[in-house]
Amino acid sequence: MVWLGSFVMRLRLLQAILSLKLGISFLAGASEFEIHSIDCSDWMETVVRIPRNKKNFQWREIPGSSKDWSPDLRVKVESLLGRAHDLVPVGEHAHVWTEKIAGVQIAFLRADSVGELGHILIRPSQLFESPNPAFRWAANQAFNRRDLRSWYEESKNISGRFWNSFVGYNIPHQAFRSLDSGNFNFLSFEEIQLIQKLKELKLWDSEFFLVGFTPHVTEVDSTEVFLHELAHSLFWGNPAYREEIKDLLKKLPSSLEKKMDRFLTHSGYAQDVFEDETHAWLLAGPNFSLKITRNEKSKILKMRKKLLKILEKFL
Repeated sequence: MVWLGSFVMRLRLLQAILSLKLGISFLAGASEFEIHSIDCSDWMETVVRIPRNKKNFQWREIPGSSKDWSPDLRVKVESLLGRAHDLVPVGEHAHVWTEKIAGVQIAFLRADSVGELGHILIRPSQLFESPNPAFRWAANQAFNRRDLRSWYEESKNISGRFWNSFVGYNIPHQAFRSLDSGNFNFLSFEEIQLIQKLKELKLWDSEFFLVGFTPHVTEVDSTEVFLHELAHSLFWGNPAYREEIKDLLKKLPSSLEKKMDRFLTHSGYAQDVFEDETHAWLLAGPNFSLKITRNEKSKILKMRKKLLKILEKFL
């Protein structure tokens, strides 16, 4: 160790002298490190900089947030997930009920399986937030599940019934009105049932959001997914909540914002919902991974606690 230290000191002195006398700048690939010579009158020092992208950037998992939930928040979420009264059947494998939370009218659809959930809600969800503008309600065009499968396979390289992998939904009232507008020649029995039940619950003539979920999923924590979707409803339905969230997200470093944008793009989200999705993914939901430093992960987890405090204040 003594010999190695002595050797390094001699090397640094040689580098400094050559830089001063010959104007040589020691570079070993700008992407790896740079050696800079600093003249300080009677002595010289060499500084070696190793950029963090070579040393610290790794794929790091962002875990679910449930360990940070307060007891009151946990009780509220579990109570909604296990609702056993005032349930209105939708077909044979789903139920719907309504509740006002933080001034936002929300219809909750609980399905017996992920497949049943997707079968009922995939078209309304695409009318709201499809990455393909042709499927949005503004396009005023009818489409079926075959159209969705073809486009996702060609554009996103996702084959089969891709909606079977969606474990949660948040959909505003405009999507259901568009589905019921007459443009769609054929609605499934479950879609017809859902529209009828929403009308029976006296929601049709007012603004509402529908949160779709299933507690029967093993791959992810259903309580996390539920809170993720509930946060979406508050973001779109409660202006005060939305403004507090947006003010907090402004403090997210631009490097992390760009990485979240890439993650959301890869996940199939449209750009106009990035802000809302960033808030919901950072707040709660399935685990996901970003290529970040340990310090950046720490910043995300600290922001998550602040997001949870805002959410709890409004619930």
